[in-house]
Amino acid sequence: MIERQEYVDSIMVYTDTPFVKLLMGVRRCGKSTILKMIMERLCTERAVPEQQINRLLL
Repeated sequence: MIERQEYVDSIMVYTDTPFVKLLMGVRRCGKSTILKMIMERLCTERAVPEQQINRLLL
């Protein structure tokens, strides 16, 4: 898995805002991988329980 810290960092700034976040890109560019990285960071750094993370799209 390729670590995409810049993308994750830029998205994490907006996690506690009421705006809808869209992660768009061509097929197989790593959108799901970036979402998994964000979910992992929410669980580890912000202590969000896994039950509160919606995994319907993954």
